[in-house]
Amino acid sequence: MSGGLDIIRSIRAGTRLVFGDPRALAEFDLGLSGFWRSFVVLAVLAPTVLVSALADDRLAAAAHEAVGVDTTSRLVVGTLTYLLGWIAFPLALAGLARPFGLGAVYVPWMIARNWTAVVSVLPSFVLTVLWLIGLLPNTSLGFASLFGLGFAMWCAFVVARLAGGQPVAPAIAFVLLDFLLSMLVELGLDRLFGL
Repeated sequence: MSGGLDIIRSIRAGTRLVFGDPRALAEFDLGLSGFWRSFVVLAVLAPTVLVSALADDRLAAAAHEAVGVDTTSRLVVGTLTYLLGWIAFPLALAGLARPFGLGAVYVPWMIARNWTAVVSVLPSFVLTVLWLIGLLPNTSLGFASLFGLGFAMWCAFVVARLAGGQPVAPAIAFVLLDFLLSMLVELGLDRLFGL
């Protein structure tokens, strides 16, 4: 199967999984090669980094913060945050695989996590674009951001349950771990680069 069709098939399977269809797991390539190929999502979601950097730039300008920090710097830091944040959870989960008995589900879980990311970021991406072009008022931005974050966390929870085979409480704990790791990466890089 060609690369483009494989990407479309995997995104479609990720969408079905997010909406609760465990049969969608069978549509992923759940082998080691499928694991590595699933990281192509990093490139598929690259536009979200640009949109996020533009939004951060506009918010900082509105708050009169970070004078002298240009959009290029924000884009570089945003890209580093994106890349390091993307791999932080898989690395942490790999370290937890043996003590928590996750060896059998690790690869399918990460494959599903990667492909469902396309769906999980859509609300935030669309709402941010709408705000950037002036169709979403500033007063709605906080709610829109919380909605996007909530949806992304829900998607991660569903993936932890269906692909990771986790009961409710551990699934919640793993979602929170993923969120906290992402926040630590972002805060650390922002502080390192003075943003």
